[in-house]
Amino acid sequence: MSMKNASLKTLKEDLLVSFKFASRNVITFILAMFGVVIVTVLIIALAAVVVIPIFFLAVGLEGLFQIFTSWITTFDTTSSAALVLLILSIMTPILAPFLVAVGALYGMGREIVESDGTTAEGVFAWYRKKFFSLAGGGLIQFLLAITPIIVGVIILPFYGLGMGFGPDNLGLASVVVALLLIYVGVVTGLLSMVFPAIIDGHTVFESVKISLRLSTKYFDRVFSVWFAFLGIAGLLFLPIVAIPFLTFSTSVVFSAWFGLYSAAVVIFEALILFPAGIIGMSRIYLILIAETVTNGEEVTEYFDETSNDVGLFGGD
Repeated sequence: MSMKNASLKTLKEDLLVSFKFASRNVITFILAMFGVVIVTVLIIALAAVVVIPIFFLAVGLEGLFQIFTSWITTFDTTSSAALVLLILSIMTPILAPFLVAVGALYGMGREIVESDGTTAEGVFAWYRKKFFSLAGGGLIQFLLAITPIIVGVIILPFYGLGMGFGPDNLGLASVVVALLLIYVGVVTGLLSMVFPAIIDGHTVFESVKISLRLSTKYFDRVFSVWFAFLGIAGLLFLPIVAIPFLTFSTSVVFSAWFGLYSAAVVIFEALILFPAGIIGMSRIYLILIAETVTNGEEVTEYFDETSNDVGLFGGD
């Protein structure tokens, strides 16, 4: 069977390879993630140091008070479209560097898939070389996934359909949350090849088109893995979200075990599951764009039977 077709065997192989490569390179990913976060925060801080004084000198202290007063007094009468634009205009410059950081990690993911290894320093090369492309690709994904939700949250209350659910509306709340999660999952799945395509050298808009083409043409292949990673993350987090509402126990022992479980889930998802997802989607992208054909079958070097025996921190 072609590696471009989905099956339970292929899905098992995708997850196995992704988690083993992630565990083998866990230290490298930790160093890289800490590094890009620090660089990102410094970039935002530097931008604030430059922009805020200029803005303050341009309008003055009295002007700032007038702007804030105007926002407060007109907030209730602001049109929905203007409110959405205001929220996005505030969030965009803050989010962009963090989205670049996530995209740069896809560069590491590709290096791991192609060579079974990478270095923490490599992420900074991707961060520097692809900064604007990764920022553009990340913002497009964010806007397409989140903007409709923001619009709905703002507009629905005007029609008496607010998102505030009381204890008697848990069923309706569950349906709404489920629909929102499905929407975000589908949109992000359709765009899951954007970062790998940008790392591959394509422009932002080319990458969006490539992602949409691959994720629709090979829908089962892309979404089986994408929803597998989302499902693992969701199932692990479900007890953390549900137990406080169900209040099974308030004993000290239960609270201690619940705290340990919550900490373990956060650590696992940040240091293993997140890198595994990046590696997995990078690997699938390379498989789907592969054009080498031998005896009617695609040849891929992104899975090697010898990689079955790997340690948590590297080595065989």
